Amino acid sequence: MLIDSTSSTSLYSSYTSSSTSELGSTDFLTLLIAQLQYQDPLNPMEDTEMLSELAAFSSLEQLTAMNETLGTMASSLNASLVNSAVSFIGMDVWAEGDSITKGSDGVSSITYTLTDTATAASAYIYNTAGKLVATVALTDLDAGEHSFTWDGTTSSGEEASDGSYTVSILRQDEGGDYYAVSTQCQGRVVGLSSENGSTVFELEDGRTVNILAVSQVRAAT
Repeated sequence: MLIDSTSSTSLYSSYTSSSTSELGSTDFLTLLIAQLQYQDPLNPMEDTEMLSELAAFSSLEQLTAMNETLGTMASSLNASLVNSAVSFIGMDVWAEGDSITKGSDGVSSITYTLTDTATAASAYIYNTAGKLVATVALTDLDAGEHSFTWDGTTSSGEEASDGSYTVSILRQDEGGDYYAVSTQCQGRVVGLSSENGSTVFELEDGRTVNILAVSQVRAAT
């Protein structure tokens, strides 16, 4: 039986199309052996073509081994990260974030830092639908770290519903320009979970913060 280059291509196509799994290194080697076994003795495979296919096979083997190694490393790193994260339970953490929670125990606070003295600054509180519910003018405008706690009332003076909110702080400089101020969440870690493939800390007031956003960790006081 003779198989020319066209027939060899057809064999490859039929083999891969009939298989329900991806073409692996064993399948690749089987096709190469079949091609060598049934090649036309009057028109054998060129040395360069043979070397090219062997090089492709070697690359496939290396890539397969690399993928397996990376998968093992990823699993190991994830397990190590989770084990390390467990030790944070019961600790107070500070992390980049803008979420607050209003509940029966009051409203959680956030911190913000002014790099220099501001002419004016305000905190804007939004509900989960993105609607502005309150605007609070800030009075402590000196450079440094500050804490903000919303009193839980809307701009119309009504008591806001319990739940989650976000806070955006804008400061005004001497030229009248406004700039966003970075904010941080602070709370005690009571658990951990996974969100969109990332490990997050669960705080006692119901908020969550990404472990990679944590900037400070302190013993509970």
